Amino acid sequence: MVEREGPFAAGPGLLVSARDAAEALVALAGGADVIDLKEPHEGALGAVAPAVLAEAVAAVAGRRLVSATTGDLPADAIDAIVSRARATAAAGVDYVKIGLFPGPVLPLIAALGEALAAPSSFSSTWREGDGARLEVAASHPPLEGEGRRAAPGWCDAPSPTAPPSARLVAVLFADAGYDPALFASLAAAGFAGVVIDTADKKAGRLLDHLDRPALAVAIAHARRAGLFLGLAGSLRRADIAALAPLGPDLIGFRGPPAAPPTARRVSPPRRWRRLRPISRRPAPGRPERMPSGAMGPPRPVVVKVGGSLVRAGRYGGALGVLADSPHPVVLVPGGGAFADAVRAAQAIDGFDDGLAHRLAVRAMGMVAEILVAASPDRLSLAASADEIAAVLAAGRVPVWMPEPMVIGAPDIAESWSITSDSLAVWLAGRIGARAVLLLKSVDAGAATIAAADAVAAGLVDEALPAFAAASDLPIRLIGPADAASLPIALAGGAAGTRLSPAGRAASE
Repeated sequence: MVEREGPFAAGPGLLVSARDAAEALVALAGGADVIDLKEPHEGALGAVAPAVLAEAVAAVAGRRLVSATTGDLPADAIDAIVSRARATAAAGVDYVKIGLFPGPVLPLIAALGEALAAPSSFSSTWREGDGARLEVAASHPPLEGEGRRAAPGWCDAPSPTAPPSARLVAVLFADAGYDPALFASLAAAGFAGVVIDTADKKAGRLLDHLDRPALAVAIAHARRAGLFLGLAGSLRRADIAALAPLGPDLIGFRGPPAAPPTARRVSPPRRWRRLRPISRRPAPGRPERMPSGAMGPPRPVVVKVGGSLVRAGRYGGALGVLADSPHPVVLVPGGGAFADAVRAAQAIDGFDDGLAHRLAVRAMGMVAEILVAASPDRLSLAASADEIAAVLAAGRVPVWMPEPMVIGAPDIAESWSITSDSLAVWLAGRIGARAVLLLKSVDAGAATIAAADAVAAGLVDEALPAFAAASDLPIRLIGPADAASLPIALAGGAAGTRLSPAGRAASE
């Protein structure tokens, strides 16, 4: 079982869609973190009528975060979208969700960004970790009926009498040209987050359009842009187990089915209440910001990058995935061609294994410098546990320089039986890592392999079975065939080949 700590230790926040005040109260009773108001009969992001929205916000009464959609408006209806966003924010919601339907979305994003900064309409403030605030002027022009759908009452919605505030959230569609390149533009415009949803509910669910590795990459892009990210799209309770390990901030569900208002106010349906224990997040009061968590630093994953991958020039793609991972990562380099040169020199000059071991450890440091040179904006060298912690705290990926910690360590024999594989497991124990991934240039060819069998197959060094047994950490071998599943492995999922420390290989 994967041990989860840090921002996602308690599971993602639970977003539940509601159509009116009655369903909002059911969501409240069921433990939703965010209550999302929308009218599904009006489209994927159908807006509820202004009076219904106001009633629902009043019913929730600040006990949970509330979001609301602005409707299925085309991307070129910029004035209508800005006006609808103002009116939605004026109802007192915390988040205004803007659907980025196919079309010229960059002008729309830019217009919303300009509106945020315009003192006559919107103004924005930015606090680290708090996203952008959409502050609505005391009056605004009514919506003029533009767009594909307009909920009853929107065309003649009254102007707000006070300047409320809300944060903007973009909705991207997995089934309609989802483009993660938009994340940077959204962040620059002051958006607080992104929800990946589906536009056509009859054309499949979220996972029918984007698989888990693609979603893991999307979450990584959102993290780098400083956005929170939610996942939705006809999700089912069973999807939580597949999606939660990826580390989204929110997982969204449609609320309870239609029922008499009295019944809906009293008790959430049994099937829906069961979502709370699965997400494992305690039902909160109204949080100050989107629940991305602040539970202390998460434990990293130690990833050994084989020197042969560096020699073959095949580390670039993996480095990008590792550097963009929403989960903290510590890289351990292999010795590569430098270690091979040590072996060749030993065969010629006959120096002992102790010296060969020390030179091979230094070879790992040389490869570390090569890796950092390949991505200097995201990777940093680190030679101690304290330096590793400091690099992680700075939001970067530490690449281990092993010599200061390894040379002279009493539990590290100076022998060729200990290579970067065993040293990666050893380091993981020293820094409190939660797992070890060994990136290999060949595939193990099985879901699980016993450590002794991995040694016999030449996949790992001779000392690794003992180090693995002593560490009691999950260890996986990731070969070329598993490359696409690397984000899943980083999240703690079953990807690659699981290494069983002792005895016969057990099934997953």
